[in-house]
Amino acid sequence: MLKKSTLFILFVFATGIFYAQDYNALVYKGNKNFENKKYDDASAKYLDAIKKNPQDFTAHYNLGNALYKQKMYKEAHAEYKKAAELSKNTNDKMASLYNQGNAMMQQNNHEEAAKYYKEALKLSPADSSLRKNYEIAMLKDKQKKQKNGGGGNDQNNKNQQGNQGQQDNNQGDKKDKQGGNDQKNKGQGDGQDQNKNEGKNKLPKDVEKEILRQMGDKEKNTSKRILNQKANSSPISNEKDW
Repeated sequence: MLKKSTLFILFVFATGIFYAQDYNALVYKGNKNFENKKYDDASAKYLDAIKKNPQDFTAHYNLGNALYKQKMYKEAHAEYKKAAELSKNTNDKMASLYNQGNAMMQQNNHEEAAKYYKEALKLSPADSSLRKNYEIAMLKDKQKKQKNGGGGNDQNNKNQQGNQGQQDNNQGDKKDKQGGNDQKNKGQGDGQDQNKNEGKNKLPKDVEKEILRQMGDKEKNTSKRILNQKANSSPISNEKDW
């Protein structure tokens, strides 16, 4: 005859199996609804599964995908974040970070998106789609910051350049005066030789401006080329099935 303690252990074990089967069944039904694009119904099944087992990666991750498809990006991000915390392998962790980046991109938070993509790249550095999204997020964030605060920075740079130019002019005046004194002491020939030597170390201003313009155009063209690429905004779907 079985002891009471043994019966209790068997009951707990059987209950655990029942809950696991119930959880898996709910996730399976959610996946079927997701495949049929019934994202609201899928979300409901995943939520029921989470109530059965709140510490499992799959239901949280799949719920994130269902919410994302419904354009509930803030809620989807929260589920992806939870899934990342519960992930037990590199692939699940990377996918959760990647999708957090996508959710942030949809909310126009490019700086945060870039951070998530960067973390995901550390886990999967060879992923070209992930790297492309990271580059796009970085460029969009740079453009946004330039648009919001770039004018002030440009003005500061212009002021600094103006001040520097004034200092150069003042220094030039001093040199001219010194040159005049040297010419009195050393003679006309020495002053001409000094001017020739200084000229050899400087580019003509029109050449310098053209080089700087070409460098700026090259950077702009590179940015346009990357931004013209379409970001992979679809979340990575969960491959697990039950």
